[in-house]
Amino acid sequence: MKAIDAARIRALPKAELHLHLEGAIPLTALYTLVRKYGGEGEVPSLEALARRFVYTDFEHFIRTWIWKNKFLREHEDFDFIAYEVVRALHDQGVVYVEPFVSAGEHRNRGLDPVEVVRATLSGLVRGYRDFGIGYGLIVDLVRDFGPEQGMAWLRSFAPLRAEGVVGIGLGGSEHRFPARLFQEVYAEARRLDFHLTAHAGEAAGPESVWEAIDLLGVERVGHGVRAIEDPRLVAELARRGVPLELCPVSNLRTGVVTALARHPIRELLAAGVRVTVNSDDPTLFGTSLVGEYLALHRELSFTWPELVALARESFAASFADAADRAAHVAALERVSGLDGRPAEGQDGLEGHAMATSDKPGDDAPALLPPAGPGEAGHVASRDELLRILHELRDHLPQAGLDEDTARILDHDLKVAEEHAQGVSPKGIIISTRVSGVGEVLKHTGEAVEHVQTVLLPLVRRAADFAMHLFQ
Repeated sequence: MKAIDAARIRALPKAELHLHLEGAIPLTALYTLVRKYGGEGEVPSLEALARRFVYTDFEHFIRTWIWKNKFLREHEDFDFIAYEVVRALHDQGVVYVEPFVSAGEHRNRGLDPVEVVRATLSGLVRGYRDFGIGYGLIVDLVRDFGPEQGMAWLRSFAPLRAEGVVGIGLGGSEHRFPARLFQEVYAEARRLDFHLTAHAGEAAGPESVWEAIDLLGVERVGHGVRAIEDPRLVAELARRGVPLELCPVSNLRTGVVTALARHPIRELLAAGVRVTVNSDDPTLFGTSLVGEYLALHRELSFTWPELVALARESFAASFADAADRAAHVAALERVSGLDGRPAEGQDGLEGHAMATSDKPGDDAPALLPPAGPGEAGHVASRDELLRILHELRDHLPQAGLDEDTARILDHDLKVAEEHAQGVSPKGIIISTRVSGVGEVLKHTGEAVEHVQTVLLPLVRRAADFAMHLFQ
């Protein structure tokens, strides 16, 4: 059996079904917009921009979301970010995406919501042409604007149904604007042949999910994680086959769960509920779809067949047409290695330096010394991790990065070092920081050979080692 690592997950075809476009803008692309609109006074560097996405609480997160949106000032900006998001998804093995765009939120800057959607579709089309990623756009009506405004926007988006807008979503404040207020809006959306999803069971409890499935008639539930609080609801979701768009790392960042190891995804699956795994606002939460799958393996012991099943469900639960869904699943089965044949492109992995097991904890890099018995072994392993992180920082100046990018990556590695030296380090935090450095290096390092042969192998070793050392 082959090891489960980021590279193997990246090679697995998968769909992303719960992704907010405005929360997924790659950091370098967002900084391009900051510079475009003269925002260097607030964020003079890429490092300063990254620091903006460290939150004290959920309200701080919302304020940051609003602040970030002020750099989306022209319709063409949505074409730009849609394309850049698709580019980033391509690098994670995503082959189909259904992103949300909150078009109405941008009208206070003089932007026409319909033109925002058209520009977003333009970027998705360009992304499809360049990267082959299929798409279906979902327009988030944002419940905070109320049902009357939602109805007006819905009807204005109706002509775009044939252009790639496949569905309607409902984000925003669950408590203040419950789903029941939007029954007529969703009935009209159904009449207009839009697919239906709605955020529920994230900030609010099971009652929000009940309203979404009973009163709105949604085909999927955005998040829905708090359904676990009501056994009757869990049974009903399983009976109806309504998929949940789960976002584990997002749930951790917003405090819905206190630890990834306590996320109820396994309980929901065991009860027969259909679930998909998604990244929600990856830039804002420091995650990615590859990171989500890897976290499930590390923190909740998901095996390779279980991860493949999640990828399969991501296609089955999508709003793509039946032929496309079937084609994606067929490609997945060929690559997964679960159909009795070697996985495509994986023949040479048998001699990989990783241990040969799908079990979490068994795939530590063979080049790294195992922890010895007791505290002495733990300290020795920690020292080895710190050595790798220090080596990464030493080699970083040779990557051919611009000054701002080099500073922010060095800062991230320094944070990882400091966390590894702490009293109760968490492997997922260190691994996420280091993996983020790797993602940036792949796209911005001009010294390609040095990045590929020295830096990225060090990134993989550090990220994997951290997850094994600090469970």
